[in-house]
Amino acid sequence: MEEVNIGFLTIKVIVGFATIFFIKKFIYLLLYIKEINFILLNRINLLKTTFKLFTLKE
Repeated sequence: MEEVNIGFLTIKVIVGFATIFFIKKFIYLLLYIKEINFILLNRINLLKTTFKLFTLKE
C-alpha cells in the first residue's frame, strides 16, 4: 500500500478551500460593482430627465 503524505494532503485541501473562497469573494465583488454601476446609471438618467424637464419649463 502506498504511503500518503498527510502534510502535503492538508496543504492541498487548505489551498483548495482558499481558492474557492477567493473566487467566491471575487464574484461577489464583481456583482457589487455591477450593481453600483447600474444604480449610478439610473441616477444619471434621472438627472438628465429632470434637467430636460426643467429646461423645457423655462
